[in-house]
Amino acid sequence: MEKVLVIDDEIKVLKVINEFLKIKGYQVILAESGMEGLKIFKQENPSLVIVDIIMPGIDGIEVLNEIKKYSPNAEVIMLTAYEDSDLAIKSFHFEAFDFITKPIDPDELYLSLKRASEKLLMKKQLQDHTKDLEQLVETFTKSLLKLESKAVIGYLTQGLLHSFIDPLSVITTRAEFLFFKLKEMKDKIIFFHDYPKTDSDQLQLKMEKNIQDIEIILQKSRFITKVSEKVLQRALEEENKEEEPIEVNQIIEDEMKIFNTHLFFKHRIEKKFNKGQGLGKVRMVQRDFRQIIDNLMVNAIENLKDAPEKKLTITTWQDKRNIYIDFTDTRSNDFVNEDMPVHEADEFQKVNSKLYSSRYLIKKYGGIIEEAPVNMNEQMNFRITIPGSKVIN
Repeated sequence: MEKVLVIDDEIKVLKVINEFLKIKGYQVILAESGMEGLKIFKQENPSLVIVDIIMPGIDGIEVLNEIKKYSPNAEVIMLTAYEDSDLAIKSFHFEAFDFITKPIDPDELYLSLKRASEKLLMKKQLQDHTKDLEQLVETFTKSLLKLESKAVIGYLTQGLLHSFIDPLSVITTRAEFLFFKLKEMKDKIIFFHDYPKTDSDQLQLKMEKNIQDIEIILQKSRFITKVSEKVLQRALEEENKEEEPIEVNQIIEDEMKIFNTHLFFKHRIEKKFNKGQGLGKVRMVQRDFRQIIDNLMVNAIENLKDAPEKKLTITTWQDKRNIYIDFTDTRSNDFVNEDMPVHEADEFQKVNSKLYSSRYLIKKYGGIIEEAPVNMNEQMNFRITIPGSKVIN
């Protein structure tokens, strides 16, 4: 028997909803104020809540916000005697499941509760599937790491990347676009009163089902992306930690493919890779080299977020002695100042710690990373210099 908490300051409304829901087989708990409702919610932890918006003391919006903080999976249906678009927008902003106007249509309320229950069941099933998948991945990863052959690990990891990363990026991007568009359309339907009520209800129900389906696709694609990254990380930890000949251009191309799973990097940043021709190989530990490139990629992404123009150019080239890798991007002013908010200053320090890490790594091989503006306050250039002693021509 599903437990439903009903919060309303009108005793008559509580009585009507109580009698109706008990007939429908629900276990009903009643509260006459927002404060009482929150207290009961934390004691009983119901998965379904019906709450009136306009109440003395703590109103329904605040109750909704507190419930979602305490139990994000709870589904909350909002009641109001007023058709107020601002209240509806606030309710959906705090992740209300539905918004119903008084006088309450019992069939409409029952339909909304059924849909909320179906959503809860889908969440539970998704959690169970995710747990099973995590166990499967853990078993697979352990088996993978027991393999003695580096070649097999490298082969499996490379296959995993090429098989998962590009298709998942497309799936995730398209699903996110559809998800937000459908939610936007559904929210608009609430305020259109020209539709016959039955047609409007059916359309909203179909759209909610589509939104839930797309949400599951998004969750699964993101999960599989994390799985592939986890296996890659674990496999790389077992790679040869000795220095080996490395194809500079190939490694940079591989890392750019991985970073394309980051939607901001893929869609908002204009990227260009100028590959030096006839570039020699470098002798380094591959994991160190990848980490250096990754750190500079992250630095570029973070610093381009607030830049009016978002461009990143990577150029590789070689002179008679050394190999050089230039990262040039169009970023905002990169210096911490007294007026910078604390959270932005913390983010600056976090990003720049990656630069320090990269400088430490390249220093082990006798190389350096230099920072110099190309055009003052418009472009920043980081140059990695790999010394000739590590170059294999």
